[in-house]
Amino acid sequence: MQSQRDTWHRIRYAYHEAGHAVVAHILGRLIAEVSILADWQSGYKGYCKFDALTESTHGKFQWQKHSRNPELITIKYAGTIAMSIICRKRGWNYERWRGCDRADFDYIYLWSLEAFDSDEQRLRVQKACREQAREIIERYWYVVDELAASLLEKGVLSGREVYQIIRQAMGETGFDWRLEAYGIRG
Repeated sequence: MQSQRDTWHRIRYAYHEAGHAVVAHILGRLIAEVSILADWQSGYKGYCKFDALTESTHGKFQWQKHSRNPELITIKYAGTIAMSIICRKRGWNYERWRGCDRADFDYIYLWSLEAFDSDEQRLRVQKACREQAREIIERYWYVVDELAASLLEKGVLSGREVYQIIRQAMGETGFDWRLEAYGIRG
C-alpha cells in the first residue's frame, strides 16, 4: 500500500511530466517515452524523452539540442506550470515542492545564457516562453489530466501511447507527420 507521501510524489510527477508532454505535442515534438518511475541510478524521478533523431529525419531540425528555438524553453516551463497548478488545485504548497523543478530551471537558465548576450533578452524570452506554456497548459488542462491519470495507472508510457492519448483527448483526426513516425495508420 502506498503512503500518502508516495501518492503526493507520484501525482506531482505525473502532472509535471504530462505538462511537458502535452505542450511538446502541441508544439510538434516527437515524444519517445514519458515516465514517473524513479530511476535512482540515472537521477531521474520522472522524465519526458524525445526522439530527436526521428525528428531530424523528418526535417524538424528546430528541436536539436543546440537550437536557438525558444519553444525548447516553453516545453521546460510546461512541467513546472502543470505542477504549480495541480498543487494549487489540491491545496499543496508549491513553494515547498518546487525543488522537483530544479533541473528544468537549470536547463532554462543555461540555455538562455548560451542563446542570448544580454540579461534583457534572456528575461524577455523566458517570460514569453513561460506565458506561452501557461496558455497551452490552461487551455488543454483536461488533456494534462487525462495523461497524468494514465501515467499514475501505468507509470511509464511509450511515445506512441502518449500520442494516442493526447490525440484522442483533443479529438484530433487530421494528418500529422508523427502518425508515420509512430507507425500508426491514419
